[in-house]
Amino acid sequence: MSPIRVGAAQTRPRWLDRGATTDVVVEWIAKAAAEGLDLVAFGEVFLSGYPVWLAHTGGAAFDDPAQKRAYAEYLDQAVVVPGPEINLIRKAVGDHGVTTVLGVTERGRGSGSGFDDKPDQRSR
Repeated sequence: MSPIRVGAAQTRPRWLDRGATTDVVVEWIAKAAAEGLDLVAFGEVFLSGYPVWLAHTGGAAFDDPAQKRAYAEYLDQAVVVPGPEINLIRKAVGDHGVTTVLGVTERGRGSGSGFDDKPDQRSR
C-alpha cells in the first residue's frame, strides 16, 4: 500500500462571491496536483464563505433586519449541486486527479435539502 499525500488549502474564500471562490478552489486543486498531493481539503463552507455575522451578533436572530439582509446575500451566493461552479470544480478534480474535500453552502431545488429556491425563504 503506497502512502497518500494529503494537504489543507491554506487560503481564504472570496466571501460571498461564489464565482471568485470557485476560481480559488480550481487554482488550489492545480497547486495540489503540482505538489504531488492525492487529496486537498478546504475549510468548512469554503464556497462561498462561513456566515461570520453570527459570531458578531450573538447567534441566529431571525427577526433581526440586519441578519435577514445578511442571510439573503448568503442565500444568493449559495451554489446548486450540481451546478456551474460545482461542474468547474469537478472538471479540475478530474483534470488533475486530486481528490478534493470542499464544504459548500448548498442551494436546494425545492427538494427539502439545502436552501430552497422559494423567494419567501430569503425573508425568514
